[in-house]
Amino acid sequence: GRGEALRRAVLGPGHQAGVHLAQPAGVADPSGDIVTILDPLGRSPGGDRIVRRPLVYPGAQSYDVIADSSHRIVGVPIDSRIARVAHAWSLQSPQFVAGHLAEPRPTLVDVRDVRDRVEHLTPFFVQGSTVTPLVVADTIYWAVDLYAASNWYPLSVPIQALGQEWRYFQHAAVAVVDGFSGDVMIVPDPVLDPLARVWVQRFQSLFTTVAAL
Repeated sequence: GRGEALRRAVLGPGHQAGVHLAQPAGVADPSGDIVTILDPLGRSPGGDRIVRRPLVYPGAQSYDVIADSSHRIVGVPIDSRIARVAHAWSLQSPQFVAGHLAEPRPTLVDVRDVRDRVEHLTPFFVQGSTVTPLVVADTIYWAVDLYAASNWYPLSVPIQALGQEWRYFQHAAVAVVDGFSGDVMIVPDPVLDPLARVWVQRFQSLFTTVAAL
């Protein structure tokens, strides 16, 4: 259907579902700046590729403070005394006031789990069952299918999807999350169902195109 066509456009013809982190548990290790992933396309010796350690990934917990001299990280700068005191109080963490923060331009990234980050921007969509890792150059991206769904819809019959019953369930978009910067890009289907069209028109600034990725 149109959802599968959009997935192929976003993921690209060379994508293979077998791309995955060689040691998923190691992603949560805060030490080091790179991780090794398996590369089924064999573009490097041993079938591995070296990529930057993702800041945002499935299952990431707690916040992190990153030095962001390039202004690429999607987070909250905490480079003033007032900002440090406010976040120390909000997060109940005295390190923002008393401790040393990453310099230059320390930036707080509070929501680091892929699904949570997408949910904060698109609570009106239902997420698919799979978070698909993509590798572009030295950066991991994460793709998640989004659906327009409802438990009630006139003159409809119930269907089973994602482990529960729905009266309305249509593919709406694909969310692509930059694992390094945390940026979330949402590409709507070329042909939208009526429910998804309402949300896309209401929040146009949230959405982009395949060509803009």
